Amino acid sequence: MASIELYSEIQPQVLHYTVHATPGSFEAGDLVTVDATGGVKIASTNVVFLGIARTDTSGEGGSGKIPVELIDPNAIYVVRLSSAGTDTTTGATDTIIGDAVGFSAFTAGAQVVTDTATASAYVVGRDQRDASGTVGGRILIRFYGTALTAQY
Repeated sequence: MASIELYSEIQPQVLHYTVHATPGSFEAGDLVTVDATGGVKIASTNVVFLGIARTDTSGEGGSGKIPVELIDPNAIYVVRLSSAGTDTTTGATDTIIGDAVGFSAFTAGAQVVTDTATASAYVVGRDQRDASGTVGGRILIRFYGTALTAQY
């Protein structure tokens, strides 16, 4: 599974951005951010996200452009709940619906959320493909508008 996937049945807006000079490696499905020069790189903080990479990069910058699916604050996304944090001792259960979560790992292909990171989204449901209580299970989130860049 990609780090983050669109769950809602909407048509995402995809724009092409220049890769940052030192973007760090990221994979399709990873959260990315944009710097002051407009270059895309793997998200490394829990502050402002641009969108979801639609292609992999090896960590080398360049003049090429990559497709980025812009995050829609009205859409629902699927992510994995981290094995760290207070909500995860029993795994993903319905009791976490409504909880604020944030991304705690920014490793290519392995971005997860936890309830102990800076809140950038909130839980709207549990992905029914995983049994209740699955540690590292998939949850459904919606991003706070304040966690998203206005680079539309």
